[in-house]
Amino acid sequence: MCPQNRNLNAGAWKDLEEQVRDLAAQKGRVYVVCGPIVAADYQTIGANKVVIPHAFFKVLQEENGKIHTIGFVYDNVAGRRPMSTYAMTVDEVEELTGIDFFPSLPDKVEKRAEAEVDFTKWTVKWIFFQKTGCAIEKSLYICNVKSIKISMKKRVDRLLQGLTTRFFYVFKAILHILAILFLAND
Repeated sequence: MCPQNRNLNAGAWKDLEEQVRDLAAQKGRVYVVCGPIVAADYQTIGANKVVIPHAFFKVLQEENGKIHTIGFVYDNVAGRRPMSTYAMTVDEVEELTGIDFFPSLPDKVEKRAEAEVDFTKWTVKWIFFQKTGCAIEKSLYICNVKSIKISMKKRVDRLLQGLTTRFFYVFKAILHILAILFLAND
């Protein structure tokens, strides 16, 4: 267990952990290695002087006819960006950590797999829906503002406030569609 920024833990890192679980469910088997990255000028907390990691890494490997790997590094700070911005090659994570993550792979396979990163090999269905949901939500919001009564729009916006992670983009789009249909029949 390592001290992790609470916003990272409840935000971007949680998103990654959920993504990995979804990937394992979808792909059947994913090998995962994760841990802290401690800088030379580390800080400590508490009476036991627990080291605060500078960042956290997670590397994944799966085989689907061909071995694929991907690495992620998240600085131990608050913030949330698209998951793809944290992605990097496993070779890059190995350089940061000094760890050889998949030494049992044949050298030729390891060299190729760890040197490339293709985020599209690792996406699960919700990432597509998240992006599509955003587009649908924005286009509905923009195209149908005139047909939505302001009070209803405010109620929907209040209801949707905070529902901005993973599955909820689709949910938000569906709620907007339902609100528009409801108002159209009014």
